[in-house]
Amino acid sequence: MGFYLIKKSKPLKNPFQREEIDLKDNIDEKWVKKSLKFSRVSALMLMIFSLIIIFGWILDITFLKGQILGSPATRMSTAFLFFIFGILVYLCHCLERISKYKNIITLLGTIFALYGLLSAIMNLYGPYFPLYQTIMINSPPYIDHPRFLSSINIFLFGTTLIFYSRKIAIKVAQILIIISLLVAYLALLTFVFNLGQNHATYFYNQMAVYSVFLNLFMSFSLLMVYPREGVIKTFHCRGLGAYMARSLLPISILVISIFGILASSGEKTSLFTEYFGEVVVITFMVGFLFYLILRSAKRINQLDLANQRSQRQMMHMEKFFEDIIEGIVQGIMVCDAQNRVIFMNNGMGKILQLKKDDLNLKNVLNDPDILDIFNIKDYYLQAKEKLNPVFIKSIDIPTQKKKITASGWIIPRNVKSQFDGAIITASDITKIIETKKELESSLKEKELLLAEIHHRVKNNMQIISSIMRLQSNSIDNETAQNIILDSQNRIRTMAMVHETLYSSENFSSINISNYLSNLIRGIRGSYHQSDLITFEVFSEEIELEIDTAIPVGLIINELVTNSIKHAFPDGKSGKIEIKFKKANSHYSLMVRDDGVGLPEDMEFDKSPNLGIKLINALTNQLDGDIKVTRNHGTCVLITFNDVYYSPKD
Repeated sequence: MGFYLIKKSKPLKNPFQREEIDLKDNIDEKWVKKSLKFSRVSALMLMIFSLIIIFGWILDITFLKGQILGSPATRMSTAFLFFIFGILVYLCHCLERISKYKNIITLLGTIFALYGLLSAIMNLYGPYFPLYQTIMINSPPYIDHPRFLSSINIFLFGTTLIFYSRKIAIKVAQILIIISLLVAYLALLTFVFNLGQNHATYFYNQMAVYSVFLNLFMSFSLLMVYPREGVIKTFHCRGLGAYMARSLLPISILVISIFGILASSGEKTSLFTEYFGEVVVITFMVGFLFYLILRSAKRINQLDLANQRSQRQMMHMEKFFEDIIEGIVQGIMVCDAQNRVIFMNNGMGKILQLKKDDLNLKNVLNDPDILDIFNIKDYYLQAKEKLNPVFIKSIDIPTQKKKITASGWIIPRNVKSQFDGAIITASDITKIIETKKELESSLKEKELLLAEIHHRVKNNMQIISSIMRLQSNSIDNETAQNIILDSQNRIRTMAMVHETLYSSENFSSINISNYLSNLIRGIRGSYHQSDLITFEVFSEEIELEIDTAIPVGLIINELVTNSIKHAFPDGKSGKIEIKFKKANSHYSLMVRDDGVGLPEDMEFDKSPNLGIKLINALTNQLDGDIKVTRNHGTCVLITFNDVYYSPKD
C-alpha cells in the first residue's frame, strides 16, 4: 500500500499512489555514463591535438601547424593554452574525490579568462591598445596572442572553469559553453563556405582551422562534465523530451549543414544561381522538417498510446485494490508523515461509528476528535520512534450505543530510515472478549466441580479405609488382618492421588516428587517394623497424568510393602531406595532394597503372590517392562513411555 504527498492541506483522492516531485530518480544513468566518457575522451583528444600542433612548431612542419586550405597556422601559444585546458577538464572530473584541485582550477580559470578578454581587446584595437605596443609588436608568431574568435572562447572557457570549480551557476556555465560552441561552428562555416579571406567577414570570423577543432573538443568536453545538472540535464532524462532532444538535435544540425554546403557548392560551380540556391536550401529544409515532424509525431503517438494503456491499467488496478480495501471488514486507516489521517475505509468507519470524511486530515496525536474516540497515541509514538510494527492488544472505543473493544496493528512506513506515515488496522473483538469471559466463567465452574469430585472421592476412600481398619480390629486372625491392611494401603494410595489433585491448580496431573514423599510417609506409618529401615526417595520434578499416576503409585506401594514385610526378617535393619526419572518420553521406576532377596526358584512374572500379580498387571496397563535383579538384595526396574488415554464415552 502506497502513500502520497499532500498539497495545500487538500485531501488526496488516492492514498495508494505517491506523487514524486523530485526528478533525481528520472535521470537515465546509462546516458550519464556515456556523456562522462565522451567528456573525458574529448579532453584527451584536445591534449593530443594540442601536442601535435606544438610539435609542428618545434619541428617547423607546416601541415602540423595547420597551414592548410588557405588557413593560417594555429599559434603555439594557443595550442599550449588548450593543452592546459584539457588537463583542467580532467581535474574537474576528479573534484568529487579530490577537492584540493578546486583552488587550482579557480586560479587558472581566472588567469585564462582575463587573458582571453585582454586578447580580444587587442584584436579589436590592435596597435592603439597600450599593452599591444609594449608586448605584441615584433613578437614571434609562436607566442603571439590568439585571434579574435579564439580569444572570445578562451574568455568563455576560463569563466566556465571558475563556475565549475566552485560548482555554482552550472546552468549559466553550460550556456556559455554552448555560445563558445556556436562561435567555433561559425568559424568552421567560414572555411567550409570559403569566407575566411573575405574582407567583410575576415576580422570577426577569423580562426585557424586547427583552432576550430581545438575549440570544438574543448566545448564538448566541458559541456558534459555535469550531465545531471543545468540545461544538459534534459538530454539525460528518461522522458520523451530527452529522447527527442538526443535523436533530433544532432541529425538536424548535420542535415542543415550538409544542405548549406551543397547549396553553396552549387552556387560556386554555377550549377544554379545564388537565389535559386537559397530556394533549394529552403525546399530541402522544409522537406526535412516535414519528415522530422512526421517521425516525431509517430513516435509520440506510440508513446502516448502506451501511456494511455498504462494509465487505464493503473486505474483498473487502483479501483481493484480500492474495492478490496473498502470491502475488508477489518478497519484500515492511513496517516501521512505529519500524522494526519488521509484515508479511512468503510470497515474503520463502522468500528468508530463515523463517516469516512469525519477524521480527514486530523492529527492522530493531538486532535481531540480522534483522542476522545480512538486514543492510540502511545502505540503510534512507539511505532514512529522504533520504525517497527506495534501490536494493539486491546483498546476501548466509546460509541453512542455501547463500548467496543478493538485490536490491531500500527505499521510505520520507513523511507530511507525516516518515518513517512503509517497504516493503522483495527478489528472489533468485543464478541471475542465477551465469549472469552463466558468461557473463563464456565471453566471456573467446571474446575470447582472437578475439585469437589476429587475431594469427595478422596473422602469416600478414606471412609472405606476407616471401615476396613475398624473391621480389622475385630478380627483375631493375623493373616486376615494383614490382607485388610494391604487393601487399606492400596485404597489410601489411590485416595492420595485425588487429595493431591484437589490441592493443586491443575486437575489433570500431579507432581510425582511430592506424591512419592507423602506416599512413603504413609506406608512407613502403617508398619511398625519400618522404623528400622532407612528410606531414600529421589524423583525429578515430573508431572504425571492421573491415569498414569494411580498405577505408578500402586506399583510403588506393592514393591515397598513387600520389601518391608519380607526383605528384613527378625527385626533386621536395612535400606530401601525409590528412584523415578524421565528421559524424553521414557520413564524409569526403580525400587531396591539390601535385604535377604527373593528366592532363587521364584519366577517374578509367575508368582502366585497377589502383590506381585498386581505389579505385573499394572505394568502391563502402562505398557512397560519389568527387570528384576537379585544381587545383595532385590532391585526391581520398571520402564514405560507416556500413556495417552482417549476420552471415555
